[in-house]
Amino acid sequence: MLGNAELKYGEDSELEAEYKTLASAENIRDLGQELHQTLTGGTNSEFNSIIDSCGRSLEISEKLASFDTYFSPITGDLIKIYETLEDIGKNIRRYLDNIDTTGERLEEVAHRLEHLKALKRKYNRDIKGLIELYSNLKAELEKLENIPIALNKLDDEIKKAKTGLTRTAIALSETRKKAAIKLAANVNKELNELEMAGMNFNIEFDYEIDTENGLILHNEQPVAFNKHGIDKVSFVASTNPGEPLKPLQNIASTGEASRFTLAIKNVLAQTDSVPIIILDEIDIGVGGRSGEIIGKKIWALSRHHQVICITHLAQIAVFADSHFKVEKTTDRNRNVTQVQKLDDNKRLQELAEMLLSKAHSEKGLQAASDLSAKASEWKNAYS
Repeated sequence: MLGNAELKYGEDSELEAEYKTLASAENIRDLGQELHQTLTGGTNSEFNSIIDSCGRSLEISEKLASFDTYFSPITGDLIKIYETLEDIGKNIRRYLDNIDTTGERLEEVAHRLEHLKALKRKYNRDIKGLIELYSNLKAELEKLENIPIALNKLDDEIKKAKTGLTRTAIALSETRKKAAIKLAANVNKELNELEMAGMNFNIEFDYEIDTENGLILHNEQPVAFNKHGIDKVSFVASTNPGEPLKPLQNIASTGEASRFTLAIKNVLAQTDSVPIIILDEIDIGVGGRSGEIIGKKIWALSRHHQVICITHLAQIAVFADSHFKVEKTTDRNRNVTQVQKLDDNKRLQELAEMLLSKAHSEKGLQAASDLSAKASEWKNAYS
């Protein structure tokens, strides 16, 4: 096991050197003893050792120094040499006395080296790599062992966060409901001006239950939440007095939906961030007087958004800042849609045809001119 190996940096190199020494223990002992005898003479009194020779040399040098000072420094050097030789002899003796020639330590070192080699092969790493691997694995294990503590800490943090989220969600919902009352009232006012007095617009709020991760509101069932809050907001309306409120997208025709959009967008004109609004078939079921009202409101809305309105009613088109004519033609048995931006003259001609058709072009041109002048006068005054 890597965890029980108790690895140390450079251990394999040290063990290899020790193994080499232990494998040659008997040779080292024999040669060491011979070296020791050469230096000190050992128990063999007949052996003329180096230390004995150095001692004799020192005695002679001391006598010479008593006659001639030239030999004084030589005597000092010989003293140092003699003391060094004695220390070397003692160290050799001490080392030889401690050297293991039984083979027990050699067996231990060999076993340890084999174990290290096996670990190197298994993990394909050197000693340094094995130590680093063990350190990393140990750190990962500590993390895993601390997971319950970390999870408990996270649970506490989640509870605190949910407490804060609940307060914020309730405050946001209450603020949103107050704003919804004002919005609905203003939209209904706009609908009345758009000749849709029979319509009743409202905003309903609901929640979605989430028993796992929901927020507890006023000791009720936990409700789902997202970055927008807890409310599921629906636009509802009734098309006739006395009828129940239903989702707007289910009951409004294309034209009614466009007029609802126009009413809502006019109320939110200065706060809505949508850059482009497209209104299609907004003139369905609308007469000339209502068309003029719608045209004015679309133009007012265009002060805050880019508005594209598709209409067949001249009373609406006359308020446009730019007028494009869209028509289909047949070219080589293929239907082709063409879009043409109209200049002032062509625009009056188009408005005339929208009012009275081509057959009454002269009267239509006069009516279109009057209608255009009236619209321009109103736009200038409104600006």
